[in-house]
Amino acid sequence: MAILALQHVQVNVPAVREAEVLAFYRDVLGLEEIQRPESLSKAGRSGAWFSLGSDQELHVFFNPALTDIAHSSAHPALIVDDLGALREYIAAAGCEIEEAIPIE
Repeated sequence: MAILALQHVQVNVPAVREAEVLAFYRDVLGLEEIQRPESLSKAGRSGAWFSLGSDQELHVFFNPALTDIAHSSAHPALIVDDLGALREYIAAAGCEIEEAIPIE
């Protein structure tokens, strides 16, 4: 058995930050929001799914029990063609950029 690809990453965010998180992924990064399975909504799970290309997705769960993500290391890792330009764009959109440990 071999793992062939990464299909999706799910991140959990406080439900009270739903509008802010949607604005970042959908409006700032321009990710395409896609339909979530109806079974999740029927089960009372709030969230948003985004398409990243043809076969990868980002799933965001708006967790009503989660109150603080300031110290979480959860994140999606995105490959981009111009990191400097993306950093400038995100900063200009009013988003805070947190420096991390560089990984080659």
